[in-house]
Amino acid sequence: MLPPDDVRQMLGFLGEKADSGFEYMNLLLSTRDEDVRNSDSLEKAQAISKLLTLKALQISPKQAYRFDAGSVKGFQFGEYSTPSSISVMLYPDNAFGCSINANESSGINQDDVDLIISTFRPL
Repeated sequence: MLPPDDVRQMLGFLGEKADSGFEYMNLLLSTRDEDVRNSDSLEKAQAISKLLTLKALQISPKQAYRFDAGSVKGFQFGEYSTPSSISVMLYPDNAFGCSINANESSGINQDDVDLIISTFRPL
């Protein structure tokens, strides 16, 4: 998922850029409430608040993990230690991602997800 143009403009104002889906997701995940309090201007605080709103709308409140497996990097949302589902966003070329969604009834476990990530190769 690439950020819309208006979000890119806002990121530029913050001195950030997200030219790829991976960079955009990484920026959303790394934006914290403390960033608003630590901003040096009202305009930056408002822009960061908008990023936090986007984060809340686009990302599940599950635990998030970033990974880099060489040929692919991405994020895993959720974990198998709790009875729930997980979602994995893979970015083989930085810009466009694909996802894996699994839950207890899918028969896919964390070892399977780890194997997919470690053997994933873009075409």
